[in-house]
Amino acid sequence: MRVPTFEEIPTAMSESGFTDYDYFIRFPLRLSARELDGLLAEGWFRSHQQVYATSHIIDRSVPTLRRVFWLRYEVRDLVDRRSHRRIRGINKTFDVEVGPYGIPSQEEEELYARHQASRGFEGIPGLRMSLFYECRDSIFDTMCIRVRDGGSLVALALFDIGKDSAASILHLYDPDYHRHSLGKYLMLLSVAWLREAGYRFYYPGSIVSGNPRLDY
Repeated sequence: MRVPTFEEIPTAMSESGFTDYDYFIRFPLRLSARELDGLLAEGWFRSHQQVYATSHIIDRSVPTLRRVFWLRYEVRDLVDRRSHRRIRGINKTFDVEVGPYGIPSQEEEELYARHQASRGFEGIPGLRMSLFYECRDSIFDTMCIRVRDGGSLVALALFDIGKDSAASILHLYDPDYHRHSLGKYLMLLSVAWLREAGYRFYYPGSIVSGNPRLDY
């Protein structure tokens, strides 16, 4: 199994199709930027308001145990490609907002519901539940990218930032815009912001061996 290219990752992230995990979990009460950097470097990843680590995932459709590989890219080493320029070109009329993230809005919840309905398998019911579960406040420093078409929210990216590292948490997009490659566009926007802000590492998620949707 080869490591996916940068532009292949959004499909992997949105179409994993697994329903259960074999994992370790931690419940930090607070988390500094340096502590998040360290956890990401050790293979820990966010879930709600906690972090988990796993080396395998249970594929209940077979059933079998599959190996998980967490990905990390050096921001400065990511090369701009013709396909990236094409994606930016087809989305150049959209408005892009980048800033700190707080509590999900009704508009964002509706986008989450449309995106989840288009994926073909059941996910966590609600954006707030996905991010906070039963917690009121976040221990993570989260940034948000909103993409709008004529004022309407068509895509949303959330990523947590540390001191030198950032981890992609969630990408949502309106299924009516599937021809715009918005999952990849959100990654390009995230990397551009991280490069400008001087971040070193970008953690986009994971790949899983032996799954047709993730077997590159």
